[in-house]
Amino acid sequence: MTYPSYAIARAVFLVALTAVVGLAVPACGASACNCPLGGGGPVMLPGGQSQMVTVSSDDPACYGSDSSSGRVSVNRNGPGTCQFLAKLANGDTYAFSVEFRQTFIGNDCQCAVSTIVDASVPELVTTADGGTD
Repeated sequence: MTYPSYAIARAVFLVALTAVVGLAVPACGASACNCPLGGGGPVMLPGGQSQMVTVSSDDPACYGSDSSSGRVSVNRNGPGTCQFLAKLANGDTYAFSVEFRQTFIGNDCQCAVSTIVDASVPELVTTADGGTD
């Protein structure tokens, strides 16, 4: 009766193999994680401003861009506070700070998204002629 013992050994082997493969599968499941891009948000500059030229920060985790219509889009990789400078085409430069927190969304994947907690009012730091108002 070698056939039944072979079948039992094969069944035990398959159960053990299934358990090992189950441990090797990532926690996010069989499908890939599709975390959303973006986060952050807009900051309004004082009305009637000329077109944006640059948005900058000394912190490499912070970044921003012109959103047109007197707004800048800002974001940060992770939680923290960023100091930004927005220089307009007319030569005026505004300074402002934005505090971000990191929230996690998604089921198994836990995607991190930065959201704005607080933002200061943009202040004019230099004018087109190099002075301040």
